[in-house]
Amino acid sequence: MGINERKKREKEQRKTQIIKAGEKLFLKKGLGNTTMDEIAKSCELSKGTLYLYFRSKEELYLTIMLKAMNILYEMMKEKSEKAPVPPEKFRAIGEAYLEYYKKYPHYFNIITRFVDHSLLADRAEIKEVLGEIFKANNKVWELITRIIVEGIKKGFFNNKVNPMELAIIMWTSSNGMIQFMDHLKNEEHHEEDGAFMPFNLNSEDMLRKTWELIMDGIIKEETRK
Repeated sequence: MGINERKKREKEQRKTQIIKAGEKLFLKKGLGNTTMDEIAKSCELSKGTLYLYFRSKEELYLTIMLKAMNILYEMMKEKSEKAPVPPEKFRAIGEAYLEYYKKYPHYFNIITRFVDHSLLADRAEIKEVLGEIFKANNKVWELITRIIVEGIKKGFFNNKVNPMELAIIMWTSSNGMIQFMDHLKNEEHHEEDGAFMPFNLNSEDMLRKTWELIMDGIIKEETRK
């Protein structure tokens, strides 16, 4: 391996090291309460070295968010492409989001956690990565709405459906249920099998029933299985 290749690999390894340290601290303390000093200490680098890779904690945070959004998009795309028809593609989107939460709970929390946007306002060093996040977010919405439009054109879904409205309903209802599941995971009143007391309900079953209720409202009777 040449010197340039070795330096490039070391640089990527150090960047990954910084990102992992940032993920842990941001999830534990939030963006506002985390400092570059703490991140540098956590990844055992000098603060000066840290600034060679990220010009601010905001740039690091958004870089992590972009990574999280891209992983979500790829999971949704892969699952939906394997489904044969729009109704199954629509369900696959939901299943991908649930799988994403279970596999990457830290990324789920980063993309759904409220961030004080005053911390991100008019910062020159974050404009590029912020623009990439907007693009990644739009890709997710375009994927969902494209499936809905396909379902309308092929006669599976009611043609009175507004694709963007339905995408937002799907996203927010799924997001709310998964956040509820996340809350239960850290409470004493749920059991290891996924049921929670005193109602003996299964949160994943409730999430899937939510998707089916949405489907019931849009799918044409003659296309039901």
